[in-house]
Amino acid sequence: MFINADASFITRTDDRLAHPKGYFQPGVLSIDCNKRVLYRWRSIPTRANIGGAVERPTASYVYQKVAESLEQTDRVEDAQLDGKPELDSRGRPFPLFVTLLLANGWFIRPVPFILTNSKIPVPQRIKRATRRIPIFLAVWLVAFLILPTNWVATAAIGYGLWLAIIVVTIFRNLQHNNKAKTTE
Repeated sequence: MFINADASFITRTDDRLAHPKGYFQPGVLSIDCNKRVLYRWRSIPTRANIGGAVERPTASYVYQKVAESLEQTDRVEDAQLDGKPELDSRGRPFPLFVTLLLANGWFIRPVPFILTNSKIPVPQRIKRATRRIPIFLAVWLVAFLILPTNWVATAAIGYGLWLAIIVVTIFRNLQHNNKAKTTE
């Protein structure tokens, strides 16, 4: 399993989501009655899989691998960690992912699409955030057309600097590092 020790990106957005000892990434482990490992996979958070939020092996692929291992009765060693499974989805490009997080927080702060007490399902929240992006860009365009250019340019530069700090923070927090705990 893979344990994220740093949950600051999540807990910064909602205090109810505290993970004082870190949180586990998903994994799959199949063991037979003789304690032989038939299949193993673990999610390692990267920017490509949005910090471990997407890219899981498909159930049919895992079933096939377990069945293949069961057929090999003469093999006594455990299955190796599967590094290239057939995945159920692909991650979003990092710039789009950060933009969606910001849109979910009304471009004030990044808000993850986590499962909280919200009555709105995650896919619907993602669609709502996507619809906010062109509105946000249109507001900036209208501001440049109506207000004095130097005011809007100064505001845009300030927002850009603030945004750069946020993007760098998210970029660093989503990539696993050597400090994260790993258990086999």
